[in-house]
Amino acid sequence: MKKAELKAIADRHGMGIIRQEITGLGVGLYLVTEKDIPELDALANKSPFEKFEGIMVTKEYSPCDNTHTYRVYCPANWFDLWGWAD
Repeated sequence: MKKAELKAIADRHGMGIIRQEITGLGVGLYLVTEKDIPELDALANKSPFEKFEGIMVTKEYSPCDNTHTYRVYCPANWFDLWGWAD
């Protein structure tokens, strides 16, 4: 997956940036939602070793509040301290 493709998905769904706790450097994206997102499900359902696309996607379900949390971990050069590295 190219950075521009992921950036479009992030903009479409309002994803936030996952940041390292100490440095604040961006490492990926996250989204907490009550509904399934088919395009993120397709990425999350791929085995990380099936095809290297430069990203790793996880999806977790919380029965307490009936939400899904998507996390997309990206290559280090895709983010900086201010967000997307352009």
